[in-house]
Amino acid sequence: MNGKLINKQWRAYVVVLVCGLAIISTALFITVNLSPLFVDYPHRLLIHWSRGQLAGDYRRLLLYLQVPWVRRLHLAALPLPAGARAHFQAVRHLLLLNEAVLMVALPLAWRMVGKQKRRGQLWQLIAPLMVLGLVVLMLAWLPLINFPTSFIRLHYLLFTDRNWIFNARTAPIILMMPTAFFGKLFALFLGICLLLGSLFFIWLRWQSGLLKLRLQETDDGRN
Repeated sequence: MNGKLINKQWRAYVVVLVCGLAIISTALFITVNLSPLFVDYPHRLLIHWSRGQLAGDYRRLLLYLQVPWVRRLHLAALPLPAGARAHFQAVRHLLLLNEAVLMVALPLAWRMVGKQKRRGQLWQLIAPLMVLGLVVLMLAWLPLINFPTSFIRLHYLLFTDRNWIFNARTAPIILMMPTAFFGKLFALFLGICLLLGSLFFIWLRWQSGLLKLRLQETDDGRN
């Protein structure tokens, strides 16, 4: 009996972890594609290029970073040295990996949650989801305390080279993406994660309540 209970609890944590991975990868994908709303167009760039030219180059960058068959980064207006191209290529690999994770985790989470629902065991996901949400909040709080320092440490962790250190004179595109820009994106990413997680939690509580109500009605009918 204890073995079956442990297996059910373990399965519930696995389901929640897969759902959490799907939520995180979805939030990252949404954040990247909403990033043009937060791009800065400083006066230093507008002296030489129009806002339309700068926005067009940022869209070309996003296409290169996210679309597998766009294999060359070509900016129409802004110059881009070899080091910056190498860094964007490394970022592209990370974002394409996230898209691959999203394509696997999302349908897998859907299938696993559906199986839990058919078994009438959605309620078992509530406690693990609360634990996961608490862990995410605790980890997310650390970068928010000093985002610029955390942002630099993240680059040292993810990239083995120093190509991420841009020179604004040779790679002026960096002026469109200051540290404050990435801080806003991180806040957006965190907000989307919390929103999706909260909606999932509310849905689980609602479905569990419906199941409990149906079981109660069944018992009343028998009595």
